[in-house]
Amino acid sequence: MKQFIHLLVLLLAIMLPAKAVASSTVVDGIYYNFNTYSWTATVTFKGGSYDQYPDYYTGDLVIPDSVVYGGNTYAVAAISTRAFSASTGLTSIVMPNTITTIGEYAFIACTGLKSVTLSNSLKTIQRGAFYNCNQMTDINLPASLTTIDESAFFFCDSLHNLNIPKSLKTIGYDAFAYCTGLTSITVDSENTKFDSREDCNAVIETNTNKLVLGCANTVIPNTVTAIGNYAFYGGSLAAIDIPASVKSIGAGAFCWCSKLESMIIPNTVTSVGAAVFQGCSNLKSVTLSNAMTEITHSLFEGCSRLTDVAIPAGVTEIKQYGFRHCGELTGLTLPEGVRIIGRWAFEHCNKLANLNLPDSLRTIEEGAFLECYALKSLAFPKTVTDIKVGAFRWNQSLESITVDSENPKFDSRNDCNALIETATNTLIAGCTNTVIPPTITVIADGAFWGRTKLRAADLPDGLTYIGNWAFAYCDSLPVVRIPASVTALSPYAFYECKHLQNVYSMITDPAAIEMGNKMFYYYGYNYNYRTLYVPAGSLEAYQADTRWSDYFGNIVEMDPGTGDVNGDGVLSIGDISALIDLLIAGGDLPVWADVNGDGHVTIGDVSALIDMLMEGN
Repeated sequence: MKQFIHLLVLLLAIMLPAKAVASSTVVDGIYYNFNTYSWTATVTFKGGSYDQYPDYYTGDLVIPDSVVYGGNTYAVAAISTRAFSASTGLTSIVMPNTITTIGEYAFIACTGLKSVTLSNSLKTIQRGAFYNCNQMTDINLPASLTTIDESAFFFCDSLHNLNIPKSLKTIGYDAFAYCTGLTSITVDSENTKFDSREDCNAVIETNTNKLVLGCANTVIPNTVTAIGNYAFYGGSLAAIDIPASVKSIGAGAFCWCSKLESMIIPNTVTSVGAAVFQGCSNLKSVTLSNAMTEITHSLFEGCSRLTDVAIPAGVTEIKQYGFRHCGELTGLTLPEGVRIIGRWAFEHCNKLANLNLPDSLRTIEEGAFLECYALKSLAFPKTVTDIKVGAFRWNQSLESITVDSENPKFDSRNDCNALIETATNTLIAGCTNTVIPPTITVIADGAFWGRTKLRAADLPDGLTYIGNWAFAYCDSLPVVRIPASVTALSPYAFYECKHLQNVYSMITDPAAIEMGNKMFYYYGYNYNYRTLYVPAGSLEAYQADTRWSDYFGNIVEMDPGTGDVNGDGVLSIGDISALIDLLIAGGDLPVWADVNGDGHVTIGDVSALIDMLMEGN
C-alpha cells in the first residue's frame, strides 16, 4: 500500500505542468523561488537546504518589490520558511509592500537583526518567524496584519513596545513568550477582536473578557473573567494582583516567569490549567483558591524555591509532575479528600521530610516520591490499595514504614519497616531499617533502589524472585546471601552497590536459574576485591558462568567452618568468645564463622562450635 501511494504521488508530480515547478535562483544577491502561475517570487535561502549557507545574508538588506528573471517580471509576495535562518550577520531588513506572508521560522536565530520594516500589505506572520531575534527592540505591525502565529516572536527579549493594529484577529498561544523586555502593550481602539481597556498593558479578547497576552507592567482590569493559556509565558512579571472577577486561569499562564515571587489566587477561580507556574524558579509562596479540586499537571514543576503552599480542602488529586523539582519544599499537608497522587508528583523534592498520607488516599502512581532524599517515614492508611512499582525510589533517608492494620491489600508484618503486598508476599518497598520477614517470596522491582544507608539485607529462605533494580545503588551494603530457593534474579538487581564485597550464593546449579544481565555491575570497580562464596562442588559451574564470574575476582567454595574462629590454629573456648563477639558486633561476618555451613552466621553456629569442642574435634 505504501509503495502504491508513493507511486501515485510520483505520477501526479509528473503529470503537473512543468511551469508549476519552482526554481531557486539568485538575482542581485537574493535567492528566490519563482511561480509562473501567479508570476510571484518568494524570497528563500541559498542552496539545497536552509542550513547549507547559514551566513549568506549579512548586513542591511532591502528586498525589491519585483524581480526580472528570464525576461519576465515577478512580484515579490512572500518570504519562505527559514529563508534567513541563523543569518547572524544580518542587521536590518526592509520588506516591500508587495509581501503578504512571512513563512515559518523565516528569521529564526537572526541574533544580529536590530531593525525590521514590514510590508504594509502583510497579512500573516507564521510560526516562529522571528524566534530568538534577541536584538530587535521594536516592531511596527502594519494595519493589514490579521494573524500572528504561535512562537512568532518567541525569545525576542529586547522587544519593549507592542502595538496591536486594528486588523489583527489571531494571536498564537506563545507568540510573545520570553519577551522579557516587553513593558508596554496597546491595542488600536478600532480593533473589533481585542482591546487594552483601562490602559492595562495587556491584550484582552473583547467578547470573552479573556486576557490573552500580558507583560511586566500589566494591571488586570476587574472586568477580566479569564487569563488565557500562556498569557505571561516567560515574561519578566514580578508581581500581579488577580481580581475577584477572574474565574479561570489557563494552562501555562505564568510559566517560566522567573521573577515572580508570590501569588494569591482568589477563591472565585474554579479552574486552573496545567503548568500554570511551571519553571517559576523564584516563586516562594502561593495561596490557592479554595474552589480548586486538583493540583493540575506540572502546576508547580520546577518551582525550585517554593516553600509555602497550602493545598485546598477540596483537592482530590495531585496530578503528574504537580510538585516535581520543588527542591526547597520541606513539608506538605495533604488534606483529607486526596485520593490519587500521580506519576512523579513529588519527584526530586529532595528536602521534603514530612508528608502525611491522608485516610482518603487510594492510589500512588509510579515515581510519585522518586528522589525525595529527606523523606524519613511513611505511614500508609487503610484506604490505599493501589501502589505502583517504583513509587519510592531513591528515598535514601527513609527509616520507617508502617501500614494500617486494617488495610486489605498491604501490610507491614512483624513491624518489619516495609510495605508488603499481603496476598503475594511481595515486598514492594523497604527502607534503611527493614528486616525482611521470613514469609517473603518476592522482592519487587526497585524495592530498595537508592537506599544508600542500607547496611544489611538478610534474604530469607523461601525467597524465589529478586526484581529489576531491587537493591540498585545501595552504596553501604557490604554483604548479601542469596538463598537456594531463588529461581530468578532480574537485571541490575545489585547494580552500582559500590561497597558490596562478599556475596554468598546458596544456589547449587547457577545454570538452572533465570538471571538477567549486569546483576552485580559497578562502573569502574576493580572486581578483584569482590569474593563470591558458592556451595561445595559448584566452583567450576560458577567460574564458567559469566553472569557471575565477570563480577567477582575470587570465587570460593564454602565448606562447614573448622571452628577456628579466632584464627589461632587451635580449637578452644576462645573461639566461642570470638564468635559471640562477632555476633554482637554484627555487620559483615566472615565466612569462617559459619561453623555449621548453612550460609548464615547465627547463634546456631555457637551451638555447633560447642558440639565440636565437646566431641574433641
